[in-house]
Amino acid sequence: MDEGNKRTLVILIAVLSALAIFYLLLQRPHLEYNDVTVEQAKQLIVQKPRMIILDVRTESEYAQEHIEGAINMPLSEIDSRLSEMDPEDEFLVYCTSGSRSSMAIATMLENEYTKIYHLPSGIIAWRKAGYPVIP
Repeated sequence: MDEGNKRTLVILIAVLSALAIFYLLLQRPHLEYNDVTVEQAKQLIVQKPRMIILDVRTESEYAQEHIEGAINMPLSEIDSRLSEMDPEDEFLVYCTSGSRSSMAIATMLENEYTKIYHLPSGIIAWRKAGYPVIP
């Protein structure tokens, strides 16, 4: 095979691969979440009393302080405990500053949880805004 044919074959394989990936992405349901400010999170908690507030910090962090009504499901346990939650429920997910909650949300999205609000500024911003925490 000469150089021209090799180049053409490589380009063809790349185009077909890109098309296959695009097709697979179109076949998946649209999964996303919404980042919210602390003010929006507070409003959601009031407006959606059935929403699950999910604290993904460690048990000891949760014991020190957490948002009222939050359940603790440490990031390290998300994979094994997802079955405890209904994918149809709405969730507000937070941690200390947004890093672990982002990872938890990625796992939730992979498992087709679609009604997710994310507090990327975490409980640090919640506390700074003057909103109550449960010690």
